[in-house]
Amino acid sequence: MKNLMLCILLVVVCLLPSVASAQLQQSGGGGSSISSLTLGGNAVTALATGELNTNVARVGGAAADIGNGTAGSGTLRVAIASNNTAFPVNATLSAETTKVIGTVNQGGTWTVQPGNTANTTAWLVTGTGGTFPATQSGTWNVGLSAGTNMVGSVVPANTCGTTAYDSGLTENVATGAGTDLTSTATCVDALYLTNTSGSAVNVTLKDKSGTPKSYMTTFSLPANSNLILPLRRMKFTGGITVVSGTSSTINAQVVGYQ
Repeated sequence: MKNLMLCILLVVVCLLPSVASAQLQQSGGGGSSISSLTLGGNAVTALATGELNTNVARVGGAAADIGNGTAGSGTLRVAIASNNTAFPVNATLSAETTKVIGTVNQGGTWTVQPGNTANTTAWLVTGTGGTFPATQSGTWNVGLSAGTNMVGSVVPANTCGTTAYDSGLTENVATGAGTDLTSTATCVDALYLTNTSGSAVNVTLKDKSGTPKSYMTTFSLPANSNLILPLRRMKFTGGITVVSGTSSTINAQVVGYQ
């Protein structure tokens, strides 16, 4: 019975199709070396040193890509280790206007100059297309052309003019007709009065028009007192006269524009 089973097994083995994933080509008889081997369509050749020289014909079931060009299904993937020594890449980048590749840092001092001209002369900057604010440290020297330019004061429109006037202190204003502080029409900013006597003294203010006008009623200035009248450029036609009522102990001064 055992012999019968053994015979059947031998028959089945003989009838199985021959499946070989590799073909061996051997020269010479038994004990000779293998000269070449075909494995999955890739030829492997034995070298004299006992090593195998493999010629890869297919990658992933597709014909192997060789030479330069775009990667395809037959291209063998290459992985570069993270600790691999840096190596140069020879490539030409196409023109690009929107993408940024890497950063460029420049240390030290940058010198900006117009074109190829050394920055030794001032640049001309105009306001075309926008506003260009300017800052300047240090002292500014501003030159004005001759004429009626004024710096530091704005004079409201009036008929007195724009020339600043200060009469200076006039002492011992006269009684009766009084004393003129100016004989020119003046827009008065302020009038200063002081009484140097030990008694009150009446004071009157008039212009110098054809018929002089009193700009306020006669008032009493107390003994040894001072008074500043802010008249806010009130115009005195023809000039200003101050009259002391009882004694010449009034001093006066006027400032304004003529």
